[in-house]
Amino acid sequence: MAVDLIEHLKRIPLFTSIADGDLKLIAEKFEAASYQPGQIIIKEGEEGRHLYVILEGQVRVVAAIDDNESEITLSFLNAGDYFGEMALITGEPRSATVVAETATKTLTLNKKDFDYIILKNPQVTLSITHILSQRLKNANKARKNAEISYLQRIAPRGSINEFNVIDLMKFCEENSLNGELIIDHGEAQARFLYQKGQLENLSLGDLKEEEVMDQVLSWESGDFIIEPHLLEVEKTGDVPEPAPKFLLQNQEAFRHYIEEKLASFISIAGVRLTQSAINKAYHKFAQFFPAARDLSLKITPDIMVSFRENLNWSDKHTLFIAVLFQDLQSSLSRDLIGAEFWNSASAVPEVNNSLEENQYFTYYREAIEIIRA
Repeated sequence: MAVDLIEHLKRIPLFTSIADGDLKLIAEKFEAASYQPGQIIIKEGEEGRHLYVILEGQVRVVAAIDDNESEITLSFLNAGDYFGEMALITGEPRSATVVAETATKTLTLNKKDFDYIILKNPQVTLSITHILSQRLKNANKARKNAEISYLQRIAPRGSINEFNVIDLMKFCEENSLNGELIIDHGEAQARFLYQKGQLENLSLGDLKEEEVMDQVLSWESGDFIIEPHLLEVEKTGDVPEPAPKFLLQNQEAFRHYIEEKLASFISIAGVRLTQSAINKAYHKFAQFFPAARDLSLKITPDIMVSFRENLNWSDKHTLFIAVLFQDLQSSLSRDLIGAEFWNSASAVPEVNNSLEENQYFTYYREAIEIIRA
C-alpha cells in the first residue's frame, strides 16, 4: 500500500520534484478519508487545517456571492487534483466550500505535518507557484478563441427574414448595448439608438418616433447591423490646466485609480453586473491573493475604496489589483458589446506615473494568464 501511495504522489504535480526518500516520509503522514455525494469536505470561512489529494471521484468548489446563501460554482476537481494547500500556507480562512460531487476518496495531510514538509522541502512551495503559472499559460489558446468569438459578434449582422425586429431589439436590451441597431429596407433606413440596453431614440426619415416602429414592423425583408459605440481612448498626454492635485503615494494613487475605473465599468455595465463581476473575481482569486483582504470595495450607493490601516504596500497588492481589473474587463467583455475596448489607463497622468513605478501595467498585461486559469 505504501508503495502504491508513493507512486500515486509522484503523479501529483505538487510532489513531482520531491526525492524518493523524502516522498516516502511524506506518504507516511497522509491519512485516507471517504465522502458521500453532497457531503461538505471543507467550508468557506473555516480555518484551514488539511491539504486534500483526490484519489477517486469528483468534488465541486463553490463560493457564496451574497448574504442570502446564493453561491456560484468555481470549478470541479477530479482524481489527481488537490485542494486546501493555500489556506495552510497563508493561514487565512478557507475561501471556498468544497463538496463531494460523487463518492470521493481522498488523502489528507494535517497542517502540522504540512508545515514540516514545507520546512524540509521548500521545493513544494515552488511547485505550487510553478503549477499555477503553467495553468495560466495553458489558457492562452482559450484567450485567443475568446477574442475570435468576440470579434465575430462585435457587429452582428444579417437579414430580418431570419431574425425579426422584436428579437433584435430584445438582443440589444439583454446585451446592454451602447450603440445602434440599423435596419435597411430598400432605400429606407431605420436607426435604433441604445444606451446601456435602453432604447433612447429611433428614427426613419421624417417619421415621428411613434410611427417608426409601426413602419419597421411591417417590413418583410431587409438587412440589419448592430454597431456598438466603442469607448473613447482616454488621453494621457499633457496635463490640462489647472493640473489635478493628488497625493501620489501608492495607496492614494491606487485608490483614485480603482474609483475611476469602477465608475467607468458602471457606466458600461451598470451597478448590478459590475457588482456581480467583482464578487466573482474576489471568490476566484482571494485564495491565491491574501492581499485581497487589505482592500475594501463598495459601489452602492456610492463608490468607496479603502485600505487596511497601517498597510505596508507591496507588489502583492499591485498584482492583485491588476488581476482584479483584468478579470473584470474580461468578464464584462463576454457579456457586453464594446467592453473589450475598455482602457486600463487612468485619465490622470500623475496616477499613471505612480502605477508605472509600481509596474502595474506590466502586471495587468501578464494577468490575462491568471484569469484564464
